Amino acid sequence: MWIPKPGKLEKRPLGIPTVIDRAAQAAYLLAVDPVVEEESDQNSYGFRNFRSAHDAVTRVRTLLDKRTSPEWVLDADISKCFDRIDHNFLMENTTICDKTMLEQWLKSGIMEGGVYSDTTMGTPQGGVISPTLCNVALNGLEKAAKGSTGRSKYNPRVNLTRYADDFVCTAATREILETEVKPALENFLMGRGLEFSEGKTRIANIHDGFDFLGFTFKREKWNPKLNGKTRRGNTQPTTLTVKPERKKIQGLKKKIRLEFQKKLPLDRLIKSLNPLLRGWSEYFRVSTHPRKLLTSIGNFLWMKMWSRIRRTHPRRRVSWIVEKYVARVRGWKWSFASMKGSKLFNIKAVTRLNIPFLKLGVNPYTEEGRRYYEKRRDDRKRILPPSTLAVYNRHNHTCTICGESLHNGEPVELHHIVPRRWGGGWTLDNIQPLHKTCHASVTYKGSQQGPAE
Repeated sequence: MWIPKPGKLEKRPLGIPTVIDRAAQAAYLLAVDPVVEEESDQNSYGFRNFRSAHDAVTRVRTLLDKRTSPEWVLDADISKCFDRIDHNFLMENTTICDKTMLEQWLKSGIMEGGVYSDTTMGTPQGGVISPTLCNVALNGLEKAAKGSTGRSKYNPRVNLTRYADDFVCTAATREILETEVKPALENFLMGRGLEFSEGKTRIANIHDGFDFLGFTFKREKWNPKLNGKTRRGNTQPTTLTVKPERKKIQGLKKKIRLEFQKKLPLDRLIKSLNPLLRGWSEYFRVSTHPRKLLTSIGNFLWMKMWSRIRRTHPRRRVSWIVEKYVARVRGWKWSFASMKGSKLFNIKAVTRLNIPFLKLGVNPYTEEGRRYYEKRRDDRKRILPPSTLAVYNRHNHTCTICGESLHNGEPVELHHIVPRRWGGGWTLDNIQPLHKTCHASVTYKGSQQGPAE
């Protein structure tokens, strides 16, 4: 099926293998992934366990925030990566011993509207093993970029950071990128049936800015109001800023407006807005100075909510509206809530999140790698709200039903042992953390049994 690309008229094909093929691919992936992980580029962050877009953003920020940092960046985009990967390359380089099975997945064909057509290249984006096959095809890109400059006398400062098929490459001068790095990467991609999208690939100066993973990286003049009055020994005339792209901010406001246009009851409106606000702010809170932006979004949301309530109660006084619809949230005096108790997520209270730099060359499937990522996970426990962290600590960060870690990637929910409708309260003795699937099974059993006699 064809799905639209966000903000574009162009559509991308989403190929979904049959259920039995998805199950088989998941089984093969368990065996193949440790080997692919060992062979992957050190600064590749997409489709890999324990790595995220935040790690890639932190890496790029670290490369560009110093006085001696390179000023030129190749902002690259690979044209239809999943759809054009060469099958012969995957057959020769994928560490699956059963090549017959791999060939069947690649050559399975497409059924669209009841019409069958052969697949001569690419791998379906909806396949379980497709992201790993994409990494197999693109592994070595970092080495190709660094090897393109040879043993030059000058320091080219070539560094490549990749997330899935999106990557940026830095260099000391524009000429290095134009004459050495870009041609070398084009030859590398050509051997895999891929090519750059010329309309989306450009060479930019850090002072003009570039976009990567939804963020805009740009060097700007020092702003005492934003960066602080003291320089603390910093002699740089400019400072690196990492902000959400303008279209991401506009997209969030557009979604908020659409929710208000649905004319939902206030309780349902708040419940539909909260996941949107929480997810957006959690992703972009790694920006350099998010408070000003989140405050402006919070003010925009406040005006929309206030206008909505004033239209609902045109003859009521402000004091009555404040008493009925305004509640205190996390120490903030002004935050909206419905009469049923649903509180609007306070996006202005979100603080900046500092992601520690990821240690490179550590395979999570080895004993050393497992210990490292467990320690890194423990270090990031402090990101949790204090109340949630207290519940996690009480149960040693494990699900009380299955006994597995709460940080294995599964969604976690807080479960009331005695439900609130039966008199249970918000106390540590009455709350336990469960994986979402475990919580669903417990909730179902509890609803069948009813309250204790």
